Amino acid sequence: MFDYLFREQVGRTTFGQTTISLNFDGTLVDLPAGPLQAVIGYERRHDKINDVPSAAGQANGIYNFSSSGITRGAD
Repeated sequence: MFDYLFREQVGRTTFGQTTISLNFDGTLVDLPAGPLQAVIGYERRHDKINDVPSAAGQANGIYNFSSSGITRGAD
């Protein structure tokens, strides 16, 4: 019974993340009250996930746990 209730489960999760960031800053002109500065920036992010639970987890075969499906996505 112990082996049925507490069997080993192996799932695989892969995460991916790409971030690109570009910034320019500096003084444009010197004014009587101080320097006039400007900043221009760009940022791009891409995240993705691929989560594959164990076969028993997908089939609702784990005691006291809900079933879980494969999760894939990107943002």
